Amino acid sequence: IGSLDWLPNITGLHWFINEVWDNIHTKFPTLEFHIAGRNMPDEIKKIKKGNIIIHGEVEDAYQFMSNYSIMIVPLFAGSGIRVKIIEAMALNKAIISTEIGAEGITYTKGENILIANTVQQFCEKITECASNKETCIKLGNNAKKFAKQIKSLLTEFGVKTRESILEERINLRRKDGKYSSRTTIYVSTKQDMLNLTYADSSFDIVHCANALDHTQSPLKAIKEMYRICKPGGYIYLRHFSNVGEHEGYSGLH
Repeated sequence: IGSLDWLPNITGLHWFINEVWDNIHTKFPTLEFHIAGRNMPDEIKKIKKGNIIIHGEVEDAYQFMSNYSIMIVPLFAGSGIRVKIIEAMALNKAIISTEIGAEGITYTKGENILIANTVQQFCEKITECASNKETCIKLGNNAKKFAKQIKSLLTEFGVKTRESILEERINLRRKDGKYSSRTTIYVSTKQDMLNLTYADSSFDIVHCANALDHTQSPLKAIKEMYRICKPGGYIYLRHFSNVGEHEGYSGLH
């Protein structure tokens, strides 16, 4: 599950389907591979292979992940922590990922996650999980403990979720009479982020979780969010590490 308009996701998914899945399907003919994600391209929707189930965009990602025992993360490019891995860990899931896919997570290989970087390794790790239910259970239990440790450390060092920060900011503004009737907009990939259909200074709060990862011009998208945000308002963005590399911040104030 993931955004299927992001090239590393598409590339990794095609690689897994074309190079790994046939071997797995031959060995485990009843095993199913479920694919879900927003902005799914037609070439994915049209895939017709044994026991590959295409869901498209799902309303509840947590419920989708809860339905299955193993998560595959065949990523070979990209950067940053994969939030979906942490979420799946918290749901007791056995996770098989490339090293790049699990980059930024201080996992213990073989204990709370399985690492595979080649066709052979993926086949071996999937076989290990599919043929031994206890392996999945043990990995999942260890993964959940690890996810709890991460949450505990974040709390200990004062790291807050974007939702709690947002609420704190709103409460501060309420004290001086502002935001008593605040307006909030959530910018997502369902919108044309480079040409938002709102008038200037329309919202007190503009919130964008991870949509910047999926636009061709993150800087222009940020400028659009500035345009629709009221003076003195707030814009909350999930960090996009490559904006500066690709476009620079010149002209953004």
